[in-house]
Amino acid sequence: MKKVYFQTGLTGGAKGSSYFELGNSKVICSVLGPHEIKKKSEFSINGQISCKFEYASFSHRGQSQDRSSKEAEISDLIKTALESVVCLEMFPKAILDINFLVLEEDGGVISAALNAAGLALADASIPMWDLITSSCASLCDNEIKIFPNQSDEYCPSNDGLDMEGNVVLAYLIASNQIIFYHTDGVLSKESLVDANKKLIDTCKGMQAQFKSHLLKSFCEKNKN
Repeated sequence: MKKVYFQTGLTGGAKGSSYFELGNSKVICSVLGPHEIKKKSEFSINGQISCKFEYASFSHRGQSQDRSSKEAEISDLIKTALESVVCLEMFPKAILDINFLVLEEDGGVISAALNAAGLALADASIPMWDLITSSCASLCDNEIKIFPNQSDEYCPSNDGLDMEGNVVLAYLIASNQIIFYHTDGVLSKESLVDANKKLIDTCKGMQAQFKSHLLKSFCEKNKN
């Protein structure tokens, strides 16, 4: 499994921020707001979330058009997940901006972004139902790989059965809820059940690390 490294409170000007490494995948997340919604047409009794997911120009090898399409798709996926985590009713008529910058991608970038978001939101003291954690897996050559490399995510089938695919999961431990689930490829029911158990166990382990870090960070901020 890939090495995980993270830090919080690194981006000046943001209410909360984080840096998250998942192997060679590196993501920065910053949280701004909540601030008042300026357009009356966008008024909502509950708060809103705006997600902007971008690749640094040096991080992605695809065509710019493909990159823009992928950025928009991932932005929508992350927004959907975070809307289930943030207590939006606590800031009516306001919007929360959550921005992501991918410095390097080598698999698991959605999971990396979701984990970065959870840490940045906590760093910003934004009310959440629970601290979100995310993990991902790839079925490659009949082996489930947690936090796969990019080459594993697009692994060709060697047995001719084409039973290959990827799973991304986000989890809330306190309520034992999967609040985000995304798959692609072709996966058997048995493989999904096995992968889900491993992914949830991974999320539980990461949340313990996250909470320990956040508690230490909070204590350091409030020493004086």
